[in-house]
Amino acid sequence: MHFTASGIVIDASGRFVALHHHRKVGAWLQFGGHIDEGEESFEGAARREVFEESGLEDLEIVGNAPFKLHAHTLNKNFTVCSEHWDVQYLMRAAVTPTAPTDALRLSEESHDVRWWRLDALPAGVVPDLVPTLERLRT
Repeated sequence: MHFTASGIVIDASGRFVALHHHRKVGAWLQFGGHIDEGEESFEGAARREVFEESGLEDLEIVGNAPFKLHAHTLNKNFTVCSEHWDVQYLMRAAVTPTAPTDALRLSEESHDVRWWRLDALPAGVVPDLVPTLERLRT
């Protein structure tokens, strides 16, 4: 088991979420990953992961603490560990997209990265993220 940190990134209007289609997971999900040696905070690790996987860096943390702690098992494509305990932050980007890839960049960890309307999520969102994203629509 490893601790990870991630960022669920919504746009400035609160109508869109940025997701990437992760190569190893084979599904759409938020940006995140392992805590690097020397990192002193989960928030710092989540910000780094969001930047590395999306290019977004002007992010406001919504709320005063992590948004959620989520434990999940991993598929056979992960060789370093078999379970993540993910400290998730809700982050607001300083952009409202007018196109699916506005202000986003593709990383080598992803097949695709784009903004999705919270009321029109793509097929293939990792199932345990769907209820969280549905709550953000309200």
